[in-house]
Amino acid sequence: KIYVPNVFSPNNDNINDGFEIFEIWLFETYKITVFDRWGGMVFESENFDEHWDGNYPSGDKAPAGVYTYLIEFRTINLDSKTEILTGDVIVLR
Repeated sequence: KIYVPNVFSPNNDNINDGFEIFEIWLFETYKITVFDRWGGMVFESENFDEHWDGNYPSGDKAPAGVYTYLIEFRTINLDSKTEILTGDVIVLR
C-alpha cells in the first residue's frame, strides 16, 4: 500500500512542506499530475525524488485550497499493469 497525504503546508517550516507520496520505492514507473479546481495542471513529474512544493510552474505560490491529483504507476511485479490513483490534497498556507 502506498500512502498519499491529504494535506500539506508549504510554509518553509520543514514540516510537511511538500506533497510527497510514500512507499513509491515499490513502483517500477511513476507519474503524478496535480490540477487546480478548474482543471489546470499545476505540477507534473515522473521523478521519484521530486515533490510538489505548492507552487505553480511559474514559481508563484498556489493559493490555499483543494487540488486534485492523478497518479499513474506500475509496481515492481512480473505481471504488473499500470494503475491509476486519484484523490484530493489540501494546501494550507
